[in-house]
Amino acid sequence: MKGVLTIPKIVALSLIVASLLRAGDEPTNIRAATPFLASTSVEITWIDNCDDETGYELQYRTGTQDWTTIAISPANSTLLSLRGGGPGSTLNFRLRAQRPEVNSDWTESPDVTLPSGFAIEAGRFVGGTTGEPVTSPSLTVFNTEGIGTASSFGVTDLPEGFVFDSSRGTFSGTPLAPGVYRPVISATDGNTTASTFLTMRIKPAPAGPEEILPVPGFLFLSPPSGPIPYDLAPHFRDPDTSTAIRFQTNLGTIDSILYPEACPAHVENLLNYIGRGDYDGAIFHRSAVPATSGVAVVQAGLMKLDTEENFTRIVTDPTVVDEPALSNLTGTLAMAKTSAANSGSSQVYFNTIDNLNLDGPQSNGGYTVFGRATTGSLPVIADISALPRGSYTANIDNLPQTLSDWPTTTTPEESVPSPGELVQIIEATQIEELLSYRLGANPTPSLVSGSIVDSELTLNPVSGATGTTTVPIEVTDLDGTTLMVPVSYCVLDLEFRPLLSPGGHPAVTFRHEKNPANLSYEVQSSLDGRQWSSVWRTEESTTSPAVIARSDLGDAWQLTVEDSAITSPATGAALLRIAVTK
Repeated sequence: MKGVLTIPKIVALSLIVASLLRAGDEPTNIRAATPFLASTSVEITWIDNCDDETGYELQYRTGTQDWTTIAISPANSTLLSLRGGGPGSTLNFRLRAQRPEVNSDWTESPDVTLPSGFAIEAGRFVGGTTGEPVTSPSLTVFNTEGIGTASSFGVTDLPEGFVFDSSRGTFSGTPLAPGVYRPVISATDGNTTASTFLTMRIKPAPAGPEEILPVPGFLFLSPPSGPIPYDLAPHFRDPDTSTAIRFQTNLGTIDSILYPEACPAHVENLLNYIGRGDYDGAIFHRSAVPATSGVAVVQAGLMKLDTEENFTRIVTDPTVVDEPALSNLTGTLAMAKTSAANSGSSQVYFNTIDNLNLDGPQSNGGYTVFGRATTGSLPVIADISALPRGSYTANIDNLPQTLSDWPTTTTPEESVPSPGELVQIIEATQIEELLSYRLGANPTPSLVSGSIVDSELTLNPVSGATGTTTVPIEVTDLDGTTLMVPVSYCVLDLEFRPLLSPGGHPAVTFRHEKNPANLSYEVQSSLDGRQWSSVWRTEESTTSPAVIARSDLGDAWQLTVEDSAITSPATGAALLRIAVTK
């Protein structure tokens, strides 16, 4: 709102402006804010816990009156703006998920009282990245004369890592985790209070692969026989990638990392199209440049070729609710839409420059960025952007439509691009394996060789070979960032020989490798094979009294260890064993 505050007379549905997906049933955590602008007097938000809803039914009442349905909110929505209501009136709302068979239970919100002659700016949002500072915008307050002042501001539901400035009504801090956050900002003039939700969408910071569980080393007390398989996948993750897609085009592969935590509705929407195969064969039909369009993007998802090589539209799902906040920077993936808010469906675009003019609410409510192309995919997008472009009229489902800035691999010889001149997504898939694995250079092929298929490592020991080496594993994410992980491989030849020491005590001579240094040898003894006692451990050093002979073999020690607690003649057999641990 700008200028004089207008007080509405009745409650009426205004606009859906955001979403958040969860699995479950009835909505929870229903909250209400009261900006009390002419365009938005009440905002309702909730957590969507349903995975099959067709919409959300919102009802309201005043006092003990009967409940009245006021709006049906689209599926996957979680923020609803209303207008209307009398100053000072108290309202109660309840919400339920509408489902194909049985609707969810109703969930009620706390009572809210509308301000009188005082309002606060609504519909603002801010985007950010985990680990990077974020500051919220200042919100304008209004009174019956126009722009007003607040005596103080307040906040509720501020996420961890942020602090609030009560004199300015702003918060700042560093987000700790990706997601959608909606703190309530309130303002008061000393007599009445207005409030609004400020939506914050946080994406993960770019990061390389992480080892979340150490890969164990391989230790054998005798040469193993046969291949040794081991799955590496449980040991690694890519902290900035939970969902990714691949467009295999006729100009190269475009991999994109999506942001389901920050923009869940848009990620689910695109995955639905990809999962049905709707994007297989999709054509890049637009390569806009600032000189003619004010932006630079390459866009796909309008049409494809049918089996007879005629242009046909991609059948669209219901439009998706806007989830703006993240910036339209170079390489980001965003939802195309019409001049209306919440109008995106099947068409997406890649920003080929920083199109910051698409960010703010002034741009049809803001264009939703919900992913980014990987580092190695940026040259393919640049190649598409550099292709010839023109204006052509094509029959799409037998209806003529003129498309401007249509990119083609060469300048078309005819009035309409031929199939061989199109830039197409040959196949679109969701990427299941977010990390790839390969073996580095093998330093000791005389001891062991190996291979990796998907995430399964297979070690192939050389028959009879003993020794110690390191098997290098390279773990690479979709951006091409590689984590090097050395995995130890050790096959021991203990050369174990039991004997009686000169003092008549049971003893053992064995080979103790010096590397790897984290090996611990332990000599144990027993008279019955059930109860074992420790005689000597590596940690006691080779100068321990239990070590009665020591020879330095270079890469190993030859040690003789005796158990002086057992003397000859023994009443029975004395047993000795060696345990080796890492």
